[in-house]
Amino acid sequence: MTHQPKMRNKQIATVRRGSRVLVGVVSLAMAATMCSLDTASAVSGPVPAAAPKAPAAGALSSGVLSSVASTDEQPAIDPVLVSERSSRFATTVLQADGSYQTTVSLTPVNYLDGSGEWAPIDTTMVEPGSASMQDKWAAKNAAADFTALVPNDAGERPVRVSADGSWVTLQLQGLDGAPQVADSTATYTGGQIGAAGEVSYQTTETGLKETVVLDQAPAPAEATA
Repeated sequence: MTHQPKMRNKQIATVRRGSRVLVGVVSLAMAATMCSLDTASAVSGPVPAAAPKAPAAGALSSGVLSSVASTDEQPAIDPVLVSERSSRFATTVLQADGSYQTTVSLTPVNYLDGSGEWAPIDTTMVEPGSASMQDKWAAKNAAADFTALVPNDAGERPVRVSADGSWVTLQLQGLDGAPQVADSTATYTGGQIGAAGEVSYQTTETGLKETVVLDQAPAPAEATA
């Protein structure tokens, strides 16, 4: 019975000694870790900041949406007149998407050209053509199933309208000089009539329109007995 306490004290001493050893091992491990960190910091220096990433296409940058716009634009295609689907009062065109569009008018819009195809009427007055024609005529209508000619000098030559091999002429007495041509109208201001006003000839889709404008009413005629 006297030996048991001694053995108990020995066991306690052993445990205590083992605890000190365990604590010492843990302390060594922590010291080694701290030494490793200090060494890495001394060798590598401060860790550089990560470079900023480039924004993706279409991402917001400073509040502005960045995008790449295509500069390749398809040219616009003008509608094409379809003669077999048109008439004197209606125009049918072929659209770029393959569909047809028809426009109907109360007045003639097309005429049959020399090849028998429907073509748009153009009432604009243009030069009459050859040099010999220009010696006589100031202008003609651009495109129609008739031809209207206005003279270089209204005192020498009448206005002429022709169609299908026939023609008519019109001349006002007292009207002279060359006209002023603009768009579809030729205006004369020369001669006795021109001194009191003006005379204009306008080409239309169906013919020639004459307009006389006087600056004042003519004096009343006096009857004598």
